Amino acid sequence: MKKRLKGSITVFYAAVSLSLIMLFGNLLDGVRAFESKKTVAEYEYLSLDNRLAGYVRELWDDYHLLFMDERQLQEDTAGAGRLPDGFLSVTVKEGEVLPEKYFYEQGVYTGQIADYMKYASIPALIEIVSAGAKSTEENIKADEGLRARLKTEEQCAKTETAGSKVLNKVSDMAKKHNDFISNNEFSPEDNEGTKSLIYSHVCSLLSESKKAQKDIGDYENEYEKSAGLMSEYEGISEADEDYTELKSIMKGSRAKVHESAASLSVNEARLNRIKEMCEDENVSAESVISLINSVSYPDHEIGTGAEGDPQKEYKDKLANLLSGGITSLVLPEGYEISKKKIKKQGNIPDEFTTDVENSLLTSVYLYKHFGNYIRKTEKEAALDYELEYLICGKESDGDNLRGTLDILLGVRTGANMVKILKDPKRLAEAGKLALAAGGASGNAAVVFAVKTAIITYWATKDAVSDLKKLCDGETVDGLSYEQYLMTLLIAKNGEKKLLRSAHLMEENLKSRYDDGFSLEKLYTKISKETEVTIHGTFIKDTSYKQVFSRSY
Repeated sequence: MKKRLKGSITVFYAAVSLSLIMLFGNLLDGVRAFESKKTVAEYEYLSLDNRLAGYVRELWDDYHLLFMDERQLQEDTAGAGRLPDGFLSVTVKEGEVLPEKYFYEQGVYTGQIADYMKYASIPALIEIVSAGAKSTEENIKADEGLRARLKTEEQCAKTETAGSKVLNKVSDMAKKHNDFISNNEFSPEDNEGTKSLIYSHVCSLLSESKKAQKDIGDYENEYEKSAGLMSEYEGISEADEDYTELKSIMKGSRAKVHESAASLSVNEARLNRIKEMCEDENVSAESVISLINSVSYPDHEIGTGAEGDPQKEYKDKLANLLSGGITSLVLPEGYEISKKKIKKQGNIPDEFTTDVENSLLTSVYLYKHFGNYIRKTEKEAALDYELEYLICGKESDGDNLRGTLDILLGVRTGANMVKILKDPKRLAEAGKLALAAGGASGNAAVVFAVKTAIITYWATKDAVSDLKKLCDGETVDGLSYEQYLMTLLIAKNGEKKLLRSAHLMEENLKSRYDDGFSLEKLYTKISKETEVTIHGTFIKDTSYKQVFSRSY
């Protein structure tokens, strides 16, 4: 039996122990590496979050937009986000912090608007604006019968113009022929000379007759369209007095066109016969003279039926009404229009793309954050009429207010025209005045034109009264001045109004806080690439690169 020595180990045990120690060391380094990656990521994200905390506070306070300013990028704002040197035997080499997603890049500005409006408290405002937009749309749109009537009258006027062209052409032929007969003494003895003179005249008339026949064909096509629209209108609505009168005038015009067409056909046959006779040596000049004297055309030349322009009275009234400018007509007495002007766009692009549609929420955002004629911005602003600037885009407050009022004048004029056209009494009165001014011409197109001038004058005069109420803070058709602005803002091209809002925003912040402020230098995302080396005790050093990003 062998005797063992105390404190001795076997070679096998030593080998196994070394392997176990290495395995344990590798596991320990692996765990440390895993935790080191997590710790580095936490510190790097904390570093970026600290930088995000340096957002432009004034921009958020005034417009609820979260952006960082490139001018602050070089400042050491990492703070607690910096990993202590040698911590966990890790070496960190940080790259440069790079800004991304600048203000004017696609979807950045509009995306922030959308994000803010999702949580903004605006349900009531949306309901009001939606009701206003719907009400305006209903005022401007005519009902089915009105649209049918307007379409019919437009086509009838086109038909009457085509008919006038025919009648005037035939009347020109009548004058030409009558002048030829009265200005020439035909001698039966001068057989060849007389026949030659008449032959030249006949050829000219035949050429004019072919052109007139083509115009008659065009007229018939237009009349068929008018007749179809007349039947369609009368099937929808009962024809009123002035419409019936104008329809009667059209029938009279058609009778004249048919008379002229019949005369052309009869005379063409005679003219062709005369032409053959002139070419025949055996036919005497006396026979040709007898036949040429039998040619006659109806004279239905269509003019205005009155001296000068039948619309002139109402055109002059409309011109006199608007001669002083819209602001002098509708603004309260003694009101002084702001003389502020906005600087021309500097670094702001002429256009930029957006992935957000021209939605109601975008327009509501602009409505909430910019002032107007009724509700001015409390803080210092580059312009007093900000929403008007978003709509018109002029450099001065005065031009923007005038431009907006001109647009509203057109909107209210259109709505009032619809009202007049739906009012049987006023429509009949306009028809009677039009017939009195242009009915003597016997031309429905002239009557239509005069009637349109009368209704336009009335509607514009009513619109001026409407705008006076709006500028005094009252409502028209249930809408206030600001609600009308809202409807115009919704209808405005999304890209244009967003560019103008950015321009105005930049100028406002320059004047309020920082003259060097520029939206072009704002961004919403930062990222940096970090190179990490983990120093191993039991294994080799390991290195890796990772990009860290944070955004609003």
